[in-house]
Amino acid sequence: MVAIQWSHAGLEVERRHKAGKSHLFTQVSYPGVGHLIEPPYAPTALTSVWTNQPRQYMVQWGGNLKQHAAAQEDSWQNISAKRTAHNIVLNTSFVPLVQ
Repeated sequence: MVAIQWSHAGLEVERRHKAGKSHLFTQVSYPGVGHLIEPPYAPTALTSVWTNQPRQYMVQWGGNLKQHAAAQEDSWQNISAKRTAHNIVLNTSFVPLVQ
């Protein structure tokens, strides 16, 4: 699980600790990185459209590209290691909607 805001991360750590599941939460910080971390080697979205009906907003995610790329690689390695450690298998099979 990834917490977006540090203020909420503290609450999440407390909840997990009370439930005896603090081992399922890892809090990380990547200084200089924007608010959206994609999988590594994916095109970086510096700006996107956020739709909140009936309005649309342009969102600038910010961050330094070099630090962002390093964070993408590191976060993906951490996610992969945690999935392997907890034996989590993702369904990556493709099933077409139309035959």
